[in-house]
Amino acid sequence: MKVVCINNRELEGASNDFVNLTVGKIYEVIGDNVSPNDGVFNIINDIGERASYHPGRFITLDKLRIDKLNMLGI
Repeated sequence: MKVVCINNRELEGASNDFVNLTVGKIYEVIGDNVSPNDGVFNIINDIGERASYHPGRFITLDKLRIDKLNMLGI
């Protein structure tokens, strides 16, 4: 599943504040945790390390597309 980073700052419920993610960048969720209900997403971050991140830092690429189309009135 592809997700887009929407928050790389402090996030309530997240375990760390410095996350090595870029807002607007697309990341591939790896491993078995591919649902926000799993509690974390496993991502290869911007420095090439596999790390677990709170799902609140991301929006799915599909959801982002739908939101953009809605903003355009399509």
